[in-house]
Amino acid sequence: MSKRIVKVDKENHIIWFDDGSNEYYTTEEDNNSIIDKEYQNGNHASYYGGKDNPYECDKVINAWGEQNNWSFQDGWYLGTVLRYLCRNGNKKGNSKEQDLQKCINYLQMYLDKLKSKREQTEPLDYTE
Repeated sequence: MSKRIVKVDKENHIIWFDDGSNEYYTTEEDNNSIIDKEYQNGNHASYYGGKDNPYECDKVINAWGEQNNWSFQDGWYLGTVLRYLCRNGNKKGNSKEQDLQKCINYLQMYLDKLKSKREQTEPLDYTE
């Protein structure tokens, strides 16, 4: 049984169906405003160094990750921190302070994750 659209809320981008369910939708215009135009169609954003730069952010992150055998979790957190450091204050609409605070936030999340993992694997000390 297929659902039929009964209402479209264009302001909030919600489609309502005859079974009472709803879904959010995006338009091409929404997608273009969400995706940084510098990254569309395989472009390399200038605020990360640019495609022809041997020290482009993604190239450095990949090299360091391979050299240091980063796990997925290492790559996620450390790579994100490095991206914010690389673009620090160079991306339109983001101040240096914003990008540096994001670095701190991701480092803190990573530290919390590592501490939690360590606490789960270390034996408890029952000596007094």
